Amino acid sequence: MALSLTNFTNAKAAYMAAIPKDDAASFRTAYEFFSWLSQMQGNPDLQVVSTDYLTGTDVVIADAACKVYMILLKKNNTTVAIFKADDSASAVTNAGATLMSFRQNTAEVDQKFFPKGLALASGLTVCSDTTPTGSTGSTAGDGAKLTVLLGGA
Repeated sequence: MALSLTNFTNAKAAYMAAIPKDDAASFRTAYEFFSWLSQMQGNPDLQVVSTDYLTGTDVVIADAACKVYMILLKKNNTTVAIFKADDSASAVTNAGATLMSFRQNTAEVDQKFFPKGLALASGLTVCSDTTPTGSTGSTAGDGAKLTVLLGGA
């Protein structure tokens, strides 16, 4: 998916809408992050991308250079799933060289923040596997739903 930036206000509204209504802590933290981002980076143009439950199938979030500001993962069960992300426009590396991975084994919401933006040269591709270094994909519903806040490179 090509990067398609929109204004700060629209991106903020889309991201905040992805947070579960009963998760006041995640909402407050994201709100404070947006306030900080507005003050420190002057309301940059952003893009919000959401997915359904991740599986072992690679999902291209962006196929161009970009910055990742926030990642929101919503998991609904306790089956272990490993969220994986790579600086790639096409595939996730499963040989232990993945850009980032998060183990999730509880039904919860996780937010990851990169205040200055995590710069990616090629793009962002994600998936959910059953082990950190393997390539056995999570089954539908075991991986998390994903919402990512991106900015230009």
